[in-house]
Formats: sequence, C-alpha cells, structure tokens
Amino acid sequence: MISSNLWTAQRRGRRLAAVLLLVFALPLFATLALLSTTVHADDDTSRIYHLGIFPYMAPRQIIKYYGPIAADMEMALHRKVKLESQRSFSAFSQALSQHTYDIALIQPFDYPRAVDKDGYIPLARLSAPLVTQFYVRSDSPYHTLNDLRGTTLAMPPAKAANSRMALRALYDNQLIPGRDIEIRYFNSHDSCLQQVWVGNASACTTAAPPVKVFENRMQASLRPIYATPPIPHVLFVAEPRVPLDDRTRLQQLIIGWDKSEHGRTILSQLGFPAFVPVKADDYSIMHHYEPANVITSASAGDARDFVLGIFPYLSTRQLVKNFAPLLPAFTRAVEMPVHLRTATSFGSFSDNLAAGMYDIVLVQPFEFERAVSLGYMPLAGMKEPAYASFYVRKDSPYHDILDFKGKIIAMSPRESATSRLGLHALRKAGIDPRHDVVIKYVSTHDACLRQVQRKTAATCITSPIVLKMLPGDFADGLRKVGETEKMPGVVFLAHKRVPANLRQKLKQEILSWSQTKEGEKILASMQFGSFVPVNPSVYENLSETGQ
Repeated sequence: MISSNLWTAQRRGRRLAAVLLLVFALPLFATLALLSTTVHADDDTSRIYHLGIFPYMAPRQIIKYYGPIAADMEMALHRKVKLESQRSFSAFSQALSQHTYDIALIQPFDYPRAVDKDGYIPLARLSAPLVTQFYVRSDSPYHTLNDLRGTTLAMPPAKAANSRMALRALYDNQLIPGRDIEIRYFNSHDSCLQQVWVGNASACTTAAPPVKVFENRMQASLRPIYATPPIPHVLFVAEPRVPLDDRTRLQQLIIGWDKSEHGRTILSQLGFPAFVPVKADDYSIMHHYEPANVITSASAGDARDFVLGIFPYLSTRQLVKNFAPLLPAFTRAVEMPVHLRTATSFGSFSDNLAAGMYDIVLVQPFEFERAVSLGYMPLAGMKEPAYASFYVRKDSPYHDILDFKGKIIAMSPRESATSRLGLHALRKAGIDPRHDVVIKYVSTHDACLRQVQRKTAATCITSPIVLKMLPGDFADGLRKVGETEKMPGVVFLAHKRVPANLRQKLKQEILSWSQTKEGEKILASMQFGSFVPVNPSVYENLSETGQ
C-alpha cells in the first residue's frame, strides 16, 4: 500500500487543481446559455451566487447535468450563478460549514449540520424518497443480499448517503464488512458502477438516478437485488444571506420544473422526478439514523482512486469492455482500485492529459512527445508497428486508392493517428484531401466503419487492430484497398507523481503479459499484441506525418 505523504499530497493537489480548472470554466458555461439576455452587463462580483453541488458525480458530469440548472437559476434571479463542487464529500461538507455557497444541493446526511447547525434554509426536496439499492450486472449469478457473502462490494465514497445506508443494511443482515464481505470505496457513483460492469466487484450500492445515467452512457444493463428502507432524498438549500425574494423565486423555480417541458427535460437528464417544499419534520430521521458501528465504518475517509486514461478511439462502452481484464492486473500492481476514464473527444482527452487527470495513460503515438513534456514517463509500447487500411464494402467498385477521387472518405477524428496516416497516404497517391475527396470525420473508429456499411461513405480509414477489437459484424462484408505507411504503436505512460517503485511495478506488469495466461487474455482483449520497453527516438518527428 502507498504510504508516501508526498504522493498523497500531490494527488490531492492534482485533483483539486483539476477540479478548479473545471470549476473556473463553469461561469462561462452558464453565461453562454444566456448570451441573448442583458442581465449580466455588469461584472460586479456581489451579484454572483455560488451554487454548490455535492460531488456524487465526476466534475465533468456535474458540468454537463447541472449547467442547465445554473442557467435556469440565472434567468429566474437575474444574477450570475457560478456552479461549483468539491473533490470529496468531506471537502464539500467543510465548504458548507464555511458558508461558501449561497445555494446548494445537499445529501440528506448533511441536513442536520447544514440546516440545524449552520442555518441553511431548506428550499425544496426531491419528491421521491432515497432508497439505496445493490446493483449487479443483469447476467450476474447474484440474486439476494446473502449471495454477496465472500465477494467484493463496490461503494461510492464512504460519506455518501448510499454508502452509509448500505453499511447499515449489511449490519442489519449480519454481513460484517471485513469479515463476511470486502468493501471498496470509489470516488463517484459512476466509478462504483464501472467496477461492477467490468467484473471487479459483485455489486455497487447506489440509487436509481446514477444508474440511469450510467446505463444510458454505457448501453449497460444492471439490475437491483436488494433495496434499503427509504429516507428523505436530496434537497436544495439557501444560505440565510440570500434575500427572501430570491429564496422565493428559487423555490418557485425548483418546484415548478415538473410543470414545464423545459423543466421536465432538466429533471429527466438527472433521473429525478420532481421537487416539493420541505416540511419541518421531513428529515428528523437523519438525527439518529446510524448505529455507532456503522459510523465507524463509514468514516473511513474519502475514497482514493488510481485513474487509467484511454484515448477515445472507440466508444466508451467498447473501451470498457476491451480493457476490463487489465484493471485487476493494475489494481494488484499499485495496491489500490484502478478505474478507467476516457473522454468524449480527442480534444477533451488532450485537455485531461494537460490537466494531469490520469495516473497512467495509453496514448496514440502522435501524443507521445507531448505527454512526456506534460510529465508522463514511458512504461511500455507496442512491439509491432501500427498502420491503417482503407476498408470498403466487398460489393463496391473500388480497388485502388485513386478510385476514391470525388468520393466521401470516412475517418476517425482529425487528431487520430489513423486519420493522419490516411491523409498522408492520399497525398502520396496523388489525391489532394482538400479538393479531390470529401473527408467525413466521425467520433470513433466503429462509427467510421458504420459509414461504409451504411453506404454513406466509400471507404473508412482505420487500423486492422481496431477491427479485431470490435464485434464480428463490423468486419462482415468488408475488404481492404491499400495500406498506409507503418509507424510506432500505442504507448503506456505513468505520470511522474506516481512513485518510482510503482512505475517500475506497472512496467514489469505490462512487459510480463506475453509470458502468462492472464497476460495473454489481457493482450487478446486489447488486440495490441505484446509490449516492449520504449525507445523514445522512434517517436521523434512523427508530427511531420499526416499534416
């Protein structure tokens, strides 16, 4: 287990810096939604309200799902609303106590302190009660709570409401953590669910709204096997300094969301039904909810995570599937849970890389030199070189690259290695990509191949390696027409903040995959072939290709 104080401090600082980087961008997000109005003409900071959202989602998800709420509040209040969160539940609770926020969405376990002690004024609560459920994969052999005995159970952060409710349920059912079941905490509900989806945990304890968001994003299928007794759900509160008139407008706005199409859209994206006014005794149960032994277990501290970043060359769901066997191996190497993160685009992934959001990362060859300049240190790279091919339908009339003149050519994002290689190959064949063909950039390699299958593009430029990673139907009815030049393949790197001994363990783990049965399964799932030590010189001047 990592015991270095410097390592922990650096991780905390890095996380805080990444969150702050996102948080500082949020006022722009909310303002852009209201550019057609004139209510923000002055920049008087006294006109800013700070909206705090407890960190049950990753920062980028909070931006995505709560940005519309911040914009809606701005419109109702005629004041800027700055959306904020924190890196952990503890930090958020501390910010509440310091009266950082003018408006906040809090979990029920924060009610006694925030409302009764610190004086926040309840505005509205979610109409449905909060029920924690134990979710398993739809194809899981587990059907009852007792079936989980002897397994590893994933939970969101220890101080999250769902974790505390789940711990009480375990004790009530004589499943003692550390004796009958192993508990592992993760930094968000999404990470918790991911561990179940990839098979690293038997179940995740969470609520229906995060599951709905996860299933929609991942095209996953989960099912609940146990539900805890209900408690009151999340609620919006206001700091007493917010004038009564503004508190009234906020309350009317929040409880009115379910009565308009716009408001129902906001609620639906979050998986919420509706909000209702708070009654005086709604949260009385929260004053005596946790037995002493559950409090001790739940106060184990905030989750620590180790993040593996994968560049987004495939859909998120496909990446999670292909890299699932790798996560247990890396978890053993660093002696802490490892979860996978990607991004919605190559640009977002590059931003995440610059923000230091990944501990270990897999990058395409064109990103190698930049990753090193950002503080990432090489671990291992593909042994065999990589290249791209032009794929067409078998029944198409195309047999040579020159046949694509005047046609639509599908490619993965412009920044991807295969696209850059493809552009280079077109120029070498005498085709000017700007004038002789129509380049259609799509989000991922699987989306690129669909363009050919649906006859909306003549060809897709992608890697034969990628084709092996996808379900068989992607290759059905396709053939190759020409290849690009070869180049070095993908590379694993670890951030320099990761202690040297752990970097060495990760390197040894990756290099050993070709020599063990478990490693062979990992390599077969990723389809990159074996890995070898990195020779940095082979990645020099790659930027000249595909410009």
